[in-house]
Amino acid sequence: MRPDVLSAKFEGSSEAPDSSVTLSFEVDERGKPATLHVDASSDPKWEAKMLAALKDWRFDPGMKGSDPVVVPCTVRVAKIGKR
Repeated sequence: MRPDVLSAKFEGSSEAPDSSVTLSFEVDERGKPATLHVDASSDPKWEAKMLAALKDWRFDPGMKGSDPVVVPCTVRVAKIGKR
């Protein structure tokens, strides 16, 4: 089973319209993000804020049978400007 998000906070948003940050990480056996990495970003300032916020996200861990396991994850956070 894949991890489920229990809590996720977002640190503000990008000042630039149509911006995004793609983050890769692992959810460990306790439901905490580990090995955080930015894969792509259109706004370096927002990138740093999202990395800091991701450290506080919590998950129900991924499960294999009745055992919690480490699961790789990727998330893309985007701000779509007004059109």
